[in-house]
Amino acid sequence: MRKKIAAATALFLLCGMTEVRAAGNYEYCMRDASKVGEEAIAECMKEESKRVEQLIYKEYENIAADPLFASWNAGTGMFRGRLKNLYENWYKYRQEYCSLYTYSMEGYLGSTNYNTQRCLLELARKHWDYMKALRQNKISTPD
Repeated sequence: MRKKIAAATALFLLCGMTEVRAAGNYEYCMRDASKVGEEAIAECMKEESKRVEQLIYKEYENIAADPLFASWNAGTGMFRGRLKNLYENWYKYRQEYCSLYTYSMEGYLGSTNYNTQRCLLELARKHWDYMKALRQNKISTPD
């Protein structure tokens, strides 16, 4: 029993360290990019946004596989049901909103690329926080 707990703890810590290490890459990128300029910073944000998008997608997959959400999703699986629609609609909203945001920022500080990448990253981070909270809410809710 102790071996199973130790193995689970080690796996949890390893996964957490991977996430921290990946986030650390973003910090290093931003530190180095700030010496180069705005376009380099935008590239760092673009890469970080891709990483967060992968985490979001993984969270959608986790929710889709969770039996607690099967009735809401109208079945299990990420590639059908309401979760698929939610993901696609969120992604579309994010793209369109950031296009509008970037348009509104014309004439202000920041290049088009910088403003777009900043917006995409910000919305991805917020959405990931929202998605992580869903399963925790369902698990924490008394029957």
